[in-house]
This record gives sequence, structure tokens and C-alpha cells, in this order.
Amino acid sequence: ESLTAEVFVRSLYLAALGREPSPDDLLYRIEELGSGKDRASLIDEVYSSEEADSRRLAEIDAHSIRTRER
Repeated sequence: ESLTAEVFVRSLYLAALGREPSPDDLLYRIEELGSGKDRASLIDEVYSSEEADSRRLAEIDAHSIRTRER
């Protein structure tokens, strides 16, 4: 059974951004999927967002700091 649009969007935001989508984001993304946007495009869009890039950089920085402290 495939994920509902809501569960898919919530899971995507948690995986890519480390947070739940805002109510507005959730509604917008569900509407996009309902209008024919495919899930692969949405995954690419969220993972390539500025917020996702910032999160990855913060994780790299944190890892670098932990490595230097050893």
C-alpha cells in the first residue's frame, strides 16, 4: 500500500529537513501532489532546497568539530 500524500510529505520533511512541515507547507505540498506533481520531483525539490543545504552544512560542521575534539 502506498503512503497517503500527507504521510509522504511529513516523512519527506522529517528526512530532508529534520522537522515537520508547517501547516501551510503541508497543504501546499499535498495540493501539488494532487495537481499531478510526481513524488520524485517533490523529493528532489525539498532535498535541493536552501533549508536542506543549510542543514547538511550544519551536520558537516558538527561532525568536523567532534572529529577535531578527539
